Amino acid sequence: MNEETSPIEASLGWLISDRRKEGGDFIGAEKILTHIKAKPNEPGAYKQKRVSILVHEGAPARHDAKILNEALEEVGYVTSGTFAPSTGQKIAMGYVNRNLQKIGTKLRVEVRGKVSPAEVVRAPFVPHRYYRGA
Repeated sequence: MNEETSPIEASLGWLISDRRKEGGDFIGAEKILTHIKAKPNEPGAYKQKRVSILVHEGAPARHDAKILNEALEEVGYVTSGTFAPSTGQKIAMGYVNRNLQKIGTKLRVEVRGKVSPAEVVRAPFVPHRYYRGA
């Protein structure tokens, strides 16, 4: 996240309490509350969304790798990625166009000139195993 990216685009809206949202008494409230309320094609709507990505083949996607749609058009970029030994898979986080944020969306990533299939998946990559009580 940076100064041009809102917590809503970064999938961090859950960190803003309901009291703050109702009061609108925080830095950046105007932009953030507009992002929450605006429909996709309305003025002020967010354009990109941070998603979790599973890379199916090839090398792990690293910072600044291009994210492509199935027509091979650039639709986003990777912010971080690695091979995850705990899952045995190549995982990444990145920003994609808002209309591609749905779990299961098929994508491609370009790593060192090679295009590999990828998919938007639910975070976290590893299931929780903590005890929630009876």
